Formats: sequence, C-alpha cells, structure tokens
Amino acid sequence: DFDDLVEEVFRATRDPVTGPALATALRAQFPLVLVDEFQDTDARQWAIFESLFGEGGLLLVGDPKQAIYRFRGGDVDTYLAARATARIAAPLDRNFRSRPSVLSAVNALFEAATHADPSLLGDGIGFTGTAPGGRARDDDYAVNGTVAPAIVVQSVPPNPNVKKGTYNKDESIVIAARCCAIEIRDRLRAARAGHARRRDGDAMRALEPRDFAVLVRTHDEGIAIRDALAHLGIPAVSAGRGSLYDTDEAQQLLALLLALAAPGDDRRLRAVLATPLFGYDAQALQDLEDDGEAQRRWQQDLADWRLRWETHGPQPMLAEVLAREAQRLLRYSGGERQLTHLSQLAEQLQEARAHRLGPQAQLDWLRSAIAHADRDDENQQPRLESDASRVQILTLHKSKGLEFPLVFLPFAAIGRGGNKSPRFVGYHLDDGLRVRQWRTEQTHAGAPAWDDAIAAARAEDQAEDMRLAYVGL
Repeated sequence: DFDDLVEEVFRATRDPVTGPALATALRAQFPLVLVDEFQDTDARQWAIFESLFGEGGLLLVGDPKQAIYRFRGGDVDTYLAARATARIAAPLDRNFRSRPSVLSAVNALFEAATHADPSLLGDGIGFTGTAPGGRARDDDYAVNGTVAPAIVVQSVPPNPNVKKGTYNKDESIVIAARCCAIEIRDRLRAARAGHARRRDGDAMRALEPRDFAVLVRTHDEGIAIRDALAHLGIPAVSAGRGSLYDTDEAQQLLALLLALAAPGDDRRLRAVLATPLFGYDAQALQDLEDDGEAQRRWQQDLADWRLRWETHGPQPMLAEVLAREAQRLLRYSGGERQLTHLSQLAEQLQEARAHRLGPQAQLDWLRSAIAHADRDDENQQPRLESDASRVQILTLHKSKGLEFPLVFLPFAAIGRGGNKSPRFVGYHLDDGLRVRQWRTEQTHAGAPAWDDAIAAARAEDQAEDMRLAYVGL
C-alpha cells in the first residue's frame, strides 16, 4: 500500500550504497522539485525529500494554518521543523476567490483570536492575513439590492427544558441543522422574489440550491443537515466520498443475482421482490403467496433474465429490469439516484465479465466488492449529473481547496467532545518527536503523567479544531 511505498523509499535513501546513487540519479532527472501542501507531510516523507533534494533544488509550499490531516498522518510539527531550516520565499498572500469584505472579516476574527491566545492555531503557528486579489468584488452578492454581509453568525435559542438553557451534543446537531436549513430556505425564497442575487460571469442572477455548500465534520452531521433540508423540500446531495459497493443498491443487485442464480427458489424470489427495486411490501408478498399464477410469472421472468445474463452479461440484463421498473422508481424521492447507481454497478460488473467470469464468478466478485468497499477508490464513487444542481453537503476535509458561492458552517461551535478516559493518546514531545502513550498501571521512565499526556493531546486537538475552522471560513 502507500505506506509501504514511503517506507521502501525511506529505506533506500538511508542505505549507504543505494542512497547516494539514488539521489544523484534523481537530481539529474529533476533539477528542481516543488512539494505542494507541504503542511500535510510527515517526518519520514520530509526525510526522503531532504536527503534526495535538500541541497538547493527543493521548493516547499505550505500553510500550517491548513494542517488538518493529523488523523491521516499529517504532522504539522514536521512542517515547522523544516521551515526553521529553510530560506523563506515570497508568500502567496492574495486571495482571488473571496469578496474583499469576507477576507477582512476572517482576518479580523483570527487576528483578534490569536492576539488573545498566540497558540490558538498550534505552537509556532501564527496568523497572517490575506489580501484581495482584485478579481472578486463585494457587490458580487447582493440582498435586497445592497451588498450582503461578509459573515453572518446565527445564535441558537436556549433550551427551554433545562435551567441552564444548554443542549447535549446530539440535540445541538439536530437544532443547528434545522436552523441552517431554515436559513437556506429563506434565502432561496428571497431569491425567487428577486431579493437575493449573485454574480455569475458578467451578469447577476437569482440564488439557486447549487450555490449553497454546507460543510460538516462527521457523517452524523451530514445526515442531520440532509434530513433537515429534505424536510423543507430543498434538494441536497452529500458530496463526500463513498463507495457504490457500500450502498443499498449494491445489496439490491446482489439480491437480484442470487434470485437469478436459483430461479425456482421462492425464498430468494421473495427476498428480491421486497427490495426497493421491485417495491413489494408485506401485504403484497402475502398476496403473492396465495397467487400461484403470479408466482409462476415471476419465476418465468427470473428465468428469462437469467438467460439474458448468461448470454449477454449483467448490464443488458439489468437494463431490461430497470426499463420495466423505472416509471415506478422515478415517482419516489431518490429514484433517479437509485437507477443511476444500479446502472453504474451493472457497468462495473460487465467489465468483470469481460475477464471471462461466468455468472457464479460474477456473483462472487460482487460479494467481494461489497465486503471490501473502498470509499477512496475513484472508480467506486457514485456519479449523478443532476447532483450539480443541489445543495452540496461535504466534509471540511473534502472541501479543502474547493470553491463555493455561499458556505454554511452550522456545526462550527460544536466541539469534538472527546473520550473522557481514552485508552491511548497521541501528542508531540518538546523535541518534536511524535509519540503515542497508552494508559497503563506502569509509566515508562521519562513519560509524563497520564493526566499531563491527556492535556497535551487535547491541546493539539483544539489547535487542529481551530485550523479546521480557518479552512472552512
């Protein structure tokens, strides 16, 4: 895997024989090397770059305020150590995307916060403001004919059921999602009345759902905002990574192939009819039990589809099934997505057939793909053209580097909470070494007390939370 690749290169650079030869060959091929997003590297990766190209041919581009991948191995302390040995080049300090008022607001917010707490974004990480690039203008977004505010902060009403007026985390997520959805609804209503417009090219037009992005941190937050928008009839799509093989449609296709593999098996017939693909409820299945002629028709359909599957492959077979069921499916919310996902799955299954896999081998292939679904594999990610017209819901990590006209951060004020008694914690020592400490009865010589270790880990968590807020804003 990728970790093995890094480890193998690291070992090669450390070998007294191969290391110098490898560096010489690579420097001859690449006289200048640029490492972008350098704040997301780790100690091993930096050691590789430094040993191979660290004699004047290495350009590092990074922003420690955007170091948000600690969970994936990104180590901002490595960036800080490398920066301490580097010659600082001209900064990239202009923003060509955001309205000047938005930049001023974000600058003011973080300048004040880091003045009060210099370690807010992490030890050694200061805040440097960004200047407008001159392309975006404040009147690119107008409400009621005037320039719209740069940042709007929404306060949640207090909880009437408790004395302190506070909510627990789950309640906070639901309420924040509802408030965000209502705000988006109100802005779309204003747009339909001609009161909320944004610049698109050289002309101003009314806001549309596709102009809105809601940034979340967790899957639960994404579901909460999606449900809140759906309740108000606002089309939305989760734009985060996901695998086709981790969807309900993959299970529906598996149920269909199992039924086709044994057309005379009444149990498998009932199982596939109960899926959304055919939409039989409990009463319909009971009626089928008492209707021998209907059962025979279904068994004949399965036999026909089985023959088409064996002769032409899974894609033509499923196309025939979907053509018959499409009109019913499209009457339901999400029907278009269901048809598209099934078609995409059939396409990939057809490619597996091209490797001379028979029906049973295709069935086994689909089972394996479901068991090993990989949300990071681009070939497995769902696609749907009409999603571009919907409100986009995506994680802060996925949103990094992307651009949206209007951004909502409904859960920014909800902390990660944290396990009060974790089994282990990770943090950096004073010399920059990254360690993981377990909670045990015995303490390693020189290791801090357990409470101090928790405090160090939480301080790093809080700094990364603030960097996440910066990335979102």
